Amino acid sequence: MKFEKQLRRYAIAEWADNYIDYRRLKKALARSVHRSRRVSSAHAPSPSLEDMMRRSREYSMGAVPGLPPQPHQILGISPSSFVNSETSLDEWYQLLELQIRKVNIFFELQYHDLESQVIETEKLVHSIESSSSSESSIGITTDPQYYHPAHPGQSPVYAQEEQNNNHNGRQIEYPYTPYEEGNLQAPLIRERRHRSPEETRNAQMMMRAENTIANLTERIDLLRSYSRLNHLAVAKILKKHDKVTRIGLSQVLMPEVSSQPFYDLGRLDALDSRLKHLLPCTNPSEADQQFLKRLRYFREHMGGGHSKVLRGFYIGVSVMLMIDLVVLICIPHTNPNFDEEAFFASLTTFRFVFMSSLALWSAGWAMSILETYSVNYLFLLDCDPNIEVRSDTLFNIAALHTSLFILFFGLYVVDYKFAIFGYHGYYVVYPAVLLFFWLVSMLWPHDIFRLRYRKGIVMSLWRTVKAPFGGSVTFADNITGDVLTSAVKPLQVIVYQWRLYLGRSLSIQDLAIAFFFFSSPMDIARSKTENHPILIPLIAFLPYWFRMMQCLNRWWETGETRHLWNFGKYSCGNIMVVVTALPLSDFPFFSVYTERLVWVFVYCLSSMYMYCWDVGMDWGIVSFSTTDHTGNITIIM
Repeated sequence: MKFEKQLRRYAIAEWADNYIDYRRLKKALARSVHRSRRVSSAHAPSPSLEDMMRRSREYSMGAVPGLPPQPHQILGISPSSFVNSETSLDEWYQLLELQIRKVNIFFELQYHDLESQVIETEKLVHSIESSSSSESSIGITTDPQYYHPAHPGQSPVYAQEEQNNNHNGRQIEYPYTPYEEGNLQAPLIRERRHRSPEETRNAQMMMRAENTIANLTERIDLLRSYSRLNHLAVAKILKKHDKVTRIGLSQVLMPEVSSQPFYDLGRLDALDSRLKHLLPCTNPSEADQQFLKRLRYFREHMGGGHSKVLRGFYIGVSVMLMIDLVVLICIPHTNPNFDEEAFFASLTTFRFVFMSSLALWSAGWAMSILETYSVNYLFLLDCDPNIEVRSDTLFNIAALHTSLFILFFGLYVVDYKFAIFGYHGYYVVYPAVLLFFWLVSMLWPHDIFRLRYRKGIVMSLWRTVKAPFGGSVTFADNITGDVLTSAVKPLQVIVYQWRLYLGRSLSIQDLAIAFFFFSSPMDIARSKTENHPILIPLIAFLPYWFRMMQCLNRWWETGETRHLWNFGKYSCGNIMVVVTALPLSDFPFFSVYTERLVWVFVYCLSSMYMYCWDVGMDWGIVSFSTTDHTGNITIIM
């Protein structure tokens, strides 16, 4: 039911009748399995995987060349090939193939329509180029008095045509605001001087070509999403088939499904590439500054995103500034009140902000890679399909946090070591102010990364925490649990910050941070950052405990033993935490040497278990159920 809702949620409304009918297939599968189980006749042993693949190949060869494949010839499923009962699943197999045939036909119709329009656009652009080569370059001005939009607030260059080729009913919104000179999103203004009729006609045709390129690009993206969604639906229904019938049909048929015409994404990529090559040709004066502004939007729409050069420049500058800070730390201090122990005691807050910004950079790079390869991660995580958060959004937030870190950490270093603001004892204010601005930036309203999206992250975190008390576990919750297990070290910094700002006791006076600003705060920082014997191991224990309970919930819901093996993986992590936290040398019959041997044994055992799980299950590189353990060469390469 959950996947069925996701499928309806992400389906394009105008194409809803042309998707795989997952609900119908699921109900038909249940009826067919129910009829098969009512048969009292004995069943022959289930065929092996090699036998099923051989039968599939033999039956596929029976298709007549030159004719469209009939049902049971698309995937190579012959009646009663896999089930030997009298009331077999032949009807369900036939329904599955008819659904795939329907998707193939619709995909081919859409593709050929797109291809014909791309060819027409190429002819239009080439004709404009040949016509413009004999004319003078079109002059551009930014004088607003020559700007007469067709509709208020609409750029003349990007005005939508009354009759466009947008068959899916969606419009492309161009975020240009007129009358704003100097804005990167300013529209292209009509030229000041009079133009010849030929120049006017070419300019109008160029506008039409640009509009068509944008619309065709969006249609290609929608058709690519349609293809992937149907491929995923077939994979899900075959997985359900294998679960209820105990027949490994998905291993045989998924390679055939991936070779179907509707999943031939290479043809869509070729069309997209042809449109990208047309884009620089849509204006003869490419060196014009206003044209470059307009070109930036189209390149972003076609997958370029924000300027990678600008992002790389910022990262390079940030790295150089951090290297400068390291050099300043190594330089001998000139402040007579400098205390090295107190100096490093306040670094925990800076470390927390730095690691949080590093996590945002990493998440942004991960999203950028998924976007580059057109992976529908929003669907996999069951996110709102209309969410506008992309990798650039996380990059901008990470850049803000990185800038705050460099600013306040730099002030802290130069002020405490070299007393540039005079001699005082309130250097602990710098990490406190940095933490305050970090919290404000996380809670501040954002036009794209809205509060309801951040609330969704908090709710996923809450579902992960309450996993020991039951409740369904989603794929996004699994990722949240994995992130928590990887963020143990940054979370342990919270203990240091608590002891730094709120002290060892929880009196009313200690709850006020300002209290320490008037009573030797650096001395307090020196004395309140030692390791806590209970909280530090507890913070390391809880994330693994949450993931253990998630695995138990998944096993309870599905009955699959692999979740129990995954439970063992996180149990090993908690065993390591407990063993290293206990003072074993204080117990009877335990010496320091015995304690170290126990540590080494537990670390080796847990690491081997986790390694086998990762390479065998999470990554799928090695299959431990076969005699060949050399690994999947395709995945490794």
